Amino acid sequence: MNSSTVRNIICVLISLAGILYLVIGIRQEKAAETAKIAAVREEQKQAESVSEAVDEKHPWEADEKTDSFYQKLIDGFDVNILVVGDTFADGSAASAVEKRWTNLLPKAIADAYDVNANLKTMIFDDNTSYSFYTLVKQMNTEESYDLVIICSGQYDAEETSTVHYEALIRALREKFGDINMISILEHAQKDYTPKITGIQSLAEHYGLQTADTVESFREEYDPYTTYDFFPNDEGHQAYCDTLMGVIKENADAGTGRTAESVDFMDGRAANYEVL
Repeated sequence: MNSSTVRNIICVLISLAGILYLVIGIRQEKAAETAKIAAVREEQKQAESVSEAVDEKHPWEADEKTDSFYQKLIDGFDVNILVVGDTFADGSAASAVEKRWTNLLPKAIADAYDVNANLKTMIFDDNTSYSFYTLVKQMNTEESYDLVIICSGQYDAEETSTVHYEALIRALREKFGDINMISILEHAQKDYTPKITGIQSLAEHYGLQTADTVESFREEYDPYTTYDFFPNDEGHQAYCDTLMGVIKENADAGTGRTAESVDFMDGRAANYEVL
């Protein structure tokens, strides 16, 4: 075999090796592309599966501007809370400031939902619902809230309690729109008095939630109070636990905002629309 033939054979072998290398490269590229497509499809499938699971439990579209207080907790948005409260929100019988339910509640919310719960108060000892109504009407604030907790009624006159409480609800709605509200049924009534049942009727009428501390204190009233009236440390913890029970129940249910427009329950409340 002469040298020319050897060179030709070597050239052919090199060409074949090049072709083989090229074929192998193409196949590897195709395999990689196929694997990439499969991975993308698997991601899409998993995303669709997660989306379907979320939709079953979370039928609303997460939006910090339109979410209710309860929906924000599920969606991981920070929340702003206003407490409008009388003596029982004051916490004077608590052994320390941090033992008051108004300080316990933001921490409990943060622990449960991993969000910041910013809580502000409008608290005046011995105040009536009418007094709070006038204060709310005169509020000059640009702040917005996701939830208002009303802790009032104990010092109301029974004959005007419901109408004044309704005026307060409507003043808060006028000031802050269709935000969520929780009405505390105050423990010191000890039973479902006309004041308490009036608040329950208003809550149902306006779509508010209620935190029933009458029931929470029923079995443990004395251990939860000082001078048979003011919540002590255990009483403040009971207030916090009762409120958290309401919050968790409605967060799990995805409770939305309150209705934007509701007629008066008691026509007399119309007299308080203008102050």
